[in-house]
Amino acid sequence: MNTHLIVDTVRNSRAHDHPTVWDRIFAFWFRRLVYTQIWEDPEADLAALQLPLGSTIVTISSGGCNALSYLSGHPAQVYAVDLNEAHLSLLKLKLAGIQAFSSYSQFWQFFGEAASPANAKLYRERLRPMLDAEARTYWDKRNMIGRPRYAYFTNGFYRHGMLGRFIGLAHAAARLARVDLDVLLTGERDEPHRIDALARLDQDAGAVVQPWHSAAAAGAARRRRAAQ
Repeated sequence: MNTHLIVDTVRNSRAHDHPTVWDRIFAFWFRRLVYTQIWEDPEADLAALQLPLGSTIVTISSGGCNALSYLSGHPAQVYAVDLNEAHLSLLKLKLAGIQAFSSYSQFWQFFGEAASPANAKLYRERLRPMLDAEARTYWDKRNMIGRPRYAYFTNGFYRHGMLGRFIGLAHAAARLARVDLDVLLTGERDEPHRIDALARLDQDAGAVVQPWHSAAAAGAARRRRAAQ
């Protein structure tokens, strides 16, 4: 992976000749698995683009969800590109699953639920042989305690990656703020508990966003003065 290319790409400001410390920190984290899934709607994309059959599609790979969904539009080919090696390795793993698993239930167990201890054996015996050297190296890599990356699929894959960690942090923050996310997401529109949860969310979000907005505005002003 070209680290210098990532650092240059993620730069938030061109007012400086060199990437800032924040740019370098972001680039460091972006080298890791960021998106275990993506939420953009591929059906809405295809409806808006109205591509004729046999088109060529170029898309950012990210979690690989949309790159595979676009196949339903019967293109001639789909090119998935990404600066992040982790995202391309995830797409390759999903492609291997489509070829290796004989039933949808197996595919769902590995990629949908993504939390079964049996998935480790499925990876080693069914998916790993179908991966290229780069993807195999990525998923086989072990952390400091010797746990391989493919073990993510044995204890809740979607809790991993930067997105998964962020969502977990958001859940923890909601618990501390006594915001009931279940009621917020599934409650009836005018249910008192849901209205209370929305009010708490509004109050807590305002307390966080306002200081951040002030700090961001001050930082932007300093950068403008430095550029003059």
